[in-house]
Amino acid sequence: FAAVGVPALKGNVGFAAWNALCATLALFVVERVGRKPLFLSCLAAMTASCAGIALTSLIPGLSDATRQGLVIAGLACFVLTFQLGPGPLFFILATEIFPPALREVGCGLTNVLQFALNFGINLGYPSAVAAVGQGVVFAGFAGFGVGSLAALQAMLSPSSASAHGKAHDEAAADSD
Repeated sequence: FAAVGVPALKGNVGFAAWNALCATLALFVVERVGRKPLFLSCLAAMTASCAGIALTSLIPGLSDATRQGLVIAGLACFVLTFQLGPGPLFFILATEIFPPALREVGCGLTNVLQFALNFGINLGYPSAVAAVGQGVVFAGFAGFGVGSLAALQAMLSPSSASAHGKAHDEAAADSD
């Protein structure tokens, strides 16, 4: 924030307020758009935000203040789309990507993986930026987003859901 003339405390408080506003907005959007389309479109927008942040390092002739202003705008877009989609919908949709027989273990492992990745990113981000630069780190985030989007698109597709429903029906029939 300092690079664009905003004191760190004011910038952090402002971003926290933005985060809360975006999370509140999700309450009104999810029912209108639907869980799966909202999750996938927001994940795509988050990925685009990371790619945009990565690209700021490639634009020649930008002042540091302009570059950092673009990064902050990209982060604000990321926060908005995270809070509208993957933030509140992660746990709901995690139950839908696993067949019933694997749902409990799958959701548990997905939660552990999410925590481990979050921890690793928070711990490793400063060192990664120092080693390879912010643009490369965010390009990696964008690449991870593309892979996640492709995988989730397949897992949340109607054909995948019907296969899980069939497995559920077969498991219910076996238990009778």
